Amino acid sequence: RLPDTPFWVEPASVWGDRLTLSADESRHLLRVHRAAPGAPFDATDGRGVLYRCVLESAGKGNATARIESRVGNAGELPFEIRLLVGLPDARTAETVVEHAVPLGVTVMDFAVCARSGGREPLGESRLERLGRVARAVLKQSRRTRLPTIRSSPSLEAAVAALGAADLRLVADPG
Repeated sequence: RLPDTPFWVEPASVWGDRLTLSADESRHLLRVHRAAPGAPFDATDGRGVLYRCVLESAGKGNATARIESRVGNAGELPFEIRLLVGLPDARTAETVVEHAVPLGVTVMDFAVCARSGGREPLGESRLERLGRVARAVLKQSRRTRLPTIRSSPSLEAAVAALGAADLRLVADPG
């Protein structure tokens, strides 16, 4: 069975026309999909490149592949979407990431607001967790550019970090 989603490859593991998947990604390709040398699969590095690959070897549990072609910005919109969200609880933040990534969001900022769930910006470990969620959803949605996820200490700081835009939409219950 051919893989239906791309595999994650660290940018440092791509060199020339070859790449090597991490132990976890290799295990998934080799055990779940039972790929053997010669099997085609796709990989992405989260920087906008979809690699069309052919498995060359699986020595010591690490899958090494030959890159047949590169597709730039596969699955990406021709414009940026920057999402500013009042800081919710942990599970809701993950849900926002799970839904925003397939829609093409390029930047997510979880800002501390007057009525948000938290009083402090998200810490490094929480942002890392949201990054792992984003990476999994990125692969499932066949996007190639991993969104930036950050947490601002205030609404003012988050708006300032957005920068200039041709269009801004604000959802306000009032």
